[in-house]
Amino acid sequence: MKKNSHLPKLIVADTERDADQLYATRFFAPDPFLFLEENGRRTIVLSDLEIDRGRADAQVDEVVPLSDISAHLPKGKDAPFGEHVAQFLKLRRVRRAHVPQSFPLGLADELSKNGITLVPQPGLFWPAREGAFWRVLAQRFFQRWTLPPNHVPGGVARALSVFQER
Repeated sequence: MKKNSHLPKLIVADTERDADQLYATRFFAPDPFLFLEENGRRTIVLSDLEIDRGRADAQVDEVVPLSDISAHLPKGKDAPFGEHVAQFLKLRRVRRAHVPQSFPLGLADELSKNGITLVPQPGLFWPAREGAFWRVLAQRFFQRWTLPPNHVPGGVARALSVFQER
């Protein structure tokens, strides 16, 4: 087993531009927010403006208001976002975490200064996301056919059956 195989997963991104964040949370947000998966438990940290919507819509185990983290910082809500992220990880006792290769460099530097080691994960951050994408694409494609499934050309029918098996 690899040394880093059980590290928590950390993403800080918005879901308009980051498919990994959207896949992890199923929550649409135009501003970056924190996602942490540790020991199978999924947590997001949202601004107080998004907290109610996050609790209703996000498919996670826990939604933490950013103001809860601010309360632990000397500058409070005026502290930079990177300090909030570092404080949240310290409160959760996270010293190392996997991040996608698209993780923000400036934030990675801030976390490193706070003693938190980030390990970029090569390849797909969520390998299952690739299969899910193709399943959804196949389902949408199949729904557009006006012919019954047994009248779909052989190659297309076989491709669809492969996606449905996943």
